[in-house]
Amino acid sequence: MPSFVLTAKDSEALQTTVFRAGPVGDEEAVAAFTSEQAAERYLQDAEWSDQSVVAELQEVDFMLWLAEAYRDGVRFLAVNPQRNQQIEGRRLTTIEIGPQLELSLVDRAMPAGGRVQLRFNAELRAVLGTDFSKFNHRGVVAELGLGINYRNVKRSGIDLLAAISTSYGSERLQDYFYEVDPEFATDTRPVFDAKGGYLETQVFGGLGFRPRKNIRVFVGMFTGLYEGARNQESPLFETTSSTGFAIGFVWTIKTSRRYIDIVDMGSNQ
Repeated sequence: MPSFVLTAKDSEALQTTVFRAGPVGDEEAVAAFTSEQAAERYLQDAEWSDQSVVAELQEVDFMLWLAEAYRDGVRFLAVNPQRNQQIEGRRLTTIEIGPQLELSLVDRAMPAGGRVQLRFNAELRAVLGTDFSKFNHRGVVAELGLGINYRNVKRSGIDLLAAISTSYGSERLQDYFYEVDPEFATDTRPVFDAKGGYLETQVFGGLGFRPRKNIRVFVGMFTGLYEGARNQESPLFETTSSTGFAIGFVWTIKTSRRYIDIVDMGSNQ
């Protein structure tokens, strides 16, 4: 399926328009469209037809274009942006380019106050082990997750947080946790050859609030679910679930003489 991007007219190489992005506008983004009509509409609404044209990219060319943009410092991809939404200052659908992909599915102000945000994320991470004298590569873990936040519920200053994620580990990582080599086998711990695959599912729920301007408190509970894991039959596999709790606070004990107020996401300020 082809993708469509904007490029400078009469240019042999792709010269893509770069937009300001990120929470404070200090990041860069490029735009891509899923149809030629959507790209042409953007050009017309922006009145750029005299300086830019629409270029069609097949799958491989599109991935190479993204990789080149990433090397040039671009970290966000705007999907099917609409010029009128940019002018109004509305948040556009963006994908972060790099080791972690995060897609905003919903970002909506609530009539009673606060903001609901729904996001999908995917991560690919290398796992390292160390004895403080050297580092050893233990494998790779891939994670898919879905999170929802209700910021500043009814203007109360309370944030409700929930997330679920599923992890998959490479064989090398699974070997580290679940493999039993012959030299370590016993009558109660037989030889086991671990395989790569499903590792775990994590579920999290919590809330945060700010009792004072310089203090932020958060509490939460997380549960790990391991039923159906790829190496559940390993003698080193101990439980099908676990639960933990977290509590913490951030206390800003000193600030500069001159400062600005920080407006939390979800506030209607």
